[in-house]
Amino acid sequence: MANKYRAAKGARFSHKDAQIIGTHFFDQMGGMPTPELVVEDARSIDSPTHEYFEWDDTEAARQHRLFQARNIINHLVVEITVGGEKRMTKAFHSVDIMMDDETVDRKYASVEIIVQDKDLKEQVIKRALEEVNAWQVRWLDYSEVFGGVFKAVDKVKKSQLVS
Repeated sequence: MANKYRAAKGARFSHKDAQIIGTHFFDQMGGMPTPELVVEDARSIDSPTHEYFEWDDTEAARQHRLFQARNIINHLVVEITVGGEKRMTKAFHSVDIMMDDETVDRKYASVEIIVQDKDLKEQVIKRALEEVNAWQVRWLDYSEVFGGVFKAVDKVKKSQLVS
């Protein structure tokens, strides 16, 4: 029986393409793809992943530098004091900012800015809850290990619905 592959939320490809790509990785790479194998395979115009790569080296380099910049921003932490206790937390969060021309721009905001802005704070909390939901789905098969965590998470989610 063949596996049923689906595109995860945020994927640049459809569920239909996910099936083609997943089957290709299983058949052509023995079900053990590596980034190196995928890139090499994608060089062929006939590869189901060819169109998902930037083949213009100048543009690919620019995109990679943007990825590196996001990586730097996402790995910065800052020391804060909560209830007299010092702790480290993520320094910047990705948020949507409404611009003067009514367009939305994605930016990174510092934790100091976020805690002072109700909309930004709600965005960060919503994203955190989405990540927790995704984590629960990912580890559902291990509920005998994470059952207590699942219950605690469900309690937090219910409290957010009430407030």
